[in-house]
Amino acid sequence: MKCPGCGQWYDMRDLGQVLHVHDAEIEVIEGDGLPSRHELTHRLIEAATERRTSSAASRLP
Repeated sequence: MKCPGCGQWYDMRDLGQVLHVHDAEIEVIEGDGLPSRHELTHRLIEAATERRTSSAASRLP
């Protein structure tokens, strides 16, 4: 999968690669079980897109 933050490709099966993050906040919660891979991927992409959008907005005059 391609990182939406920096464009680097990484292997989703390798946790060490998946956890390369850019100014991320980590949320630890208790729940009924682990979220699906699809949900985790969606959350990662959403967070990266949000960071990229907010950093682009901060550069506007």
